[in-house]
Amino acid sequence: MLCVLSLIASCAHKIPGPPVLAEPDVIDQRDVFPTWLGSVMTVGGTTLQTITATEPVAQQVLLAYHDALLRRHMLAEAPLPPQLHMLILIHRFSVIQVVRQQALIDMDLRLNDVVTGLAIYRQRVLVDLTPDKRLAALSAPADDQAALSLLAHQALEQAVHQVVVNPAFRAALRLPPGRTGLGVPKPRNAQP
Repeated sequence: MLCVLSLIASCAHKIPGPPVLAEPDVIDQRDVFPTWLGSVMTVGGTTLQTITATEPVAQQVLLAYHDALLRRHMLAEAPLPPQLHMLILIHRFSVIQVVRQQALIDMDLRLNDVVTGLAIYRQRVLVDLTPDKRLAALSAPADDQAALSLLAHQALEQAVHQVVVNPAFRAALRLPPGRTGLGVPKPRNAQP
């Protein structure tokens, strides 16, 4: 079971100036059931157990990023309108257990100017978390579910941490209106 993150408090650095981000949007582009996380499999590839989350993975990702951004005072609050929109596209979010347990995350994160729609920043978020231990024997299915859910939670923590502490992401939040972090100038005919 994934739960809302309690990210490391020492990383809760505040961005100077007013918060600029709108509430993130998350789109799950995986071609699986929304709560699917992965499988426990035999070496031959037979699925022994399907691992699922209690809530859709997209909702868990949204809550994790929302919590991290809120802790860092990066989310815009009334009466100030947001300047940037954050979109997170989930390409892969899975756990697997064969001889070892592994969690894999592949997401795209995009920041766009709310007014112009121009791309301000993009980041590919990749996490490959494989604990350094081989599984000695088959464990009880409930143990596998709990262990793989915890591994998925830890991988999501790493994915969120990759973004919120990234200097390029933090710099994109401080860009003046009309500038992008992608080297693309604001079109001259764009409305302010």
